[in-house]
Amino acid sequence: MRGRTLDAWVMPRNDEVTRLLGSDYGEVLWEPGPEVIDQARITQYLRWLAEHHGVAAADYQDLWEWSVGEPGAFWDSLWEYFRVLGQRGDGPALSGQLPDATWFPGATLNYARNALRTARTDPGRVAIIACAEDAPQRTYTYGELATEVGRVRGALRALGVGQGDRVAAFLPNIHAVHSQNIFSLPAALNGPRHFSINSQPQRRICHETVHEIYCSNSVRSTPYRTGSRAMDGV
Repeated sequence: MRGRTLDAWVMPRNDEVTRLLGSDYGEVLWEPGPEVIDQARITQYLRWLAEHHGVAAADYQDLWEWSVGEPGAFWDSLWEYFRVLGQRGDGPALSGQLPDATWFPGATLNYARNALRTARTDPGRVAIIACAEDAPQRTYTYGELATEVGRVRGALRALGVGQGDRVAAFLPNIHAVHSQNIFSLPAALNGPRHFSINSQPQRRICHETVHEIYCSNSVRSTPYRTGSRAMDGV
């Protein structure tokens, strides 16, 4: 909106929203039943939190208020509850004051290692449901995902990609190219920085982006379709 600054912006009133979007806007479309709520992961976390840390949060609102009031304790509990793989370190979850705080100082972890750990405990569990406009729906189990990640990781190593390198991916989010996940995870395992770049803008924009981030390698897709358009990658 030309001529207006963020300071001048005012949240519209409920009656204004209703007038613009209709009286049925904001109506609840679905609510979980008692069984779904009882088995939900957040419900299990609330029970664990009460048992192990004495935090009596009866519902989501209570949990939100506690997480905002005690952010360090909240994030520390998440590391413990989800059993994050990595070196936690001896420091607090939060050091300093927001917004200039430091999170988990001294801690180290690998995102890909955590994302793929289900491949060891439950390899047949579905990890990705992939859809494309010109192909049937495809699912990847955690075992299949780990196998594909291993193949791409080996290829990156063969190219000499390692710690600190930057790798750009021009890939659409379709299974024809094994999806962005199967490229970003091995990149995380090997140590380089992974950059996902939209494969649809003009080539000049893509080339300028690669130049700006000093990429050592890039990966592009085979031809694919989006809508009625045939795309040939970059």
